[in-house]
Amino acid sequence: MNATKLLMGAAALCVSSVAVMAAAGPAQARDVTVRAAVSDDVPRAAVYIGDLQLASAQGKKSLNRRVNFAVAKVCYPHREGALSRSYTRCVETAWDGARPQMARAIATAERYAQAGTANLAVAAISVSAGSAQ
Repeated sequence: MNATKLLMGAAALCVSSVAVMAAAGPAQARDVTVRAAVSDDVPRAAVYIGDLQLASAQGKKSLNRRVNFAVAKVCYPHREGALSRSYTRCVETAWDGARPQMARAIATAERYAQAGTANLAVAAISVSAGSAQ
């Protein structure tokens, strides 16, 4: 279990690094070190999106489906009943964290599409159960 948490923490740091580098743009790309405190008890999942064409409707639909799956995965431990309060809070927290990342990834993809350049701006986003206890 600790190995899984460590791996998820490392994945979250990797995702953060990719997002920071992507936000800088190709002209300003440089090595960036991102440090973040990762709680041991917060389930996380990386949603890989580098293969999606986020400027298209189908790409956005696939992104939404992948994030929905990741939210269900990280919130599964909170599922005590059909729609428990803890599970509902977890889902809301996870989506609240994912939506801004999704919006940034889509905006970046659309900007690259308008410029006629490659669509590999963001490789993954991070979904976290947060502090929904």
